[in-house]
Amino acid sequence: MDKRIVKTKRNIKETFIKLLNAKAFEKISVTELCEKGCVGRITFYTYYDDKYALVDEMMDDYMQEALDNYHRLQKEKNPANNPFEGYLNMLSATLDLYFSHVDFFSHAQIETNPYLYTSFYNRVFENACLYVQHHHAGMNPRYSARRTTILLCNGFWGIVSDATAEKKDFERTKKEIFDMYRAVLSSDLFCR
Repeated sequence: MDKRIVKTKRNIKETFIKLLNAKAFEKISVTELCEKGCVGRITFYTYYDDKYALVDEMMDDYMQEALDNYHRLQKEKNPANNPFEGYLNMLSATLDLYFSHVDFFSHAQIETNPYLYTSFYNRVFENACLYVQHHHAGMNPRYSARRTTILLCNGFWGIVSDATAEKKDFERTKKEIFDMYRAVLSSDLFCR
C-alpha cells in the first residue's frame, strides 16, 4: 500500500481516537473528523463509506493484531496445542490488545458508545466461540460451546471494564484475570 495512503489513514484513525476522548461516538461527525485531522471530506470518503466503516476497519486491524499475537504465543508457549493453554493464550492476546490500545478500547462501553462496544464484543466473541467449538472435545465443556463462550466473554469484558474504570495496573489486572480463568477452566464447567 502507498505510504501516503497509510499515513492518511493513520491520521484519520488517530484523530478519531482523540475525538473519542471528548465525546461519544454517535456525536462525532465526519465533518468534524476531517476538520480536526486536516483531511478533506473527499479524501475521507475515498477510503471509508462513513464513520462506521472507519471503526470496522480499525476493529479488523485490531483483531488481526490479536490473532497474530495469539499464533505467536501458541508457537512459543503451546507447541503441544493443549486446548486450555490455547484458551489462555487467546485470553492473553485479547488482554494485550485491549491494554496496548486502551486509548481506544476504554471508550467501548455499552453505556456511552454502544456501537464500539458491540463491534469489539462481537469480534472477540466470534473468535472465542470458534476456538471453543474447535476444541470442544478436548475441553469437554458441560454446556454448549456458545453458552460457555458467552459466559467467558461477558465475564472477561466485565472485569476489564471494571479495571479500566478503576485505573488498575495492567499487570495486576492481567494476573487477576488469569487466576480467575484458570479456576473456571479447571472447574466442572469444562472438566466433567
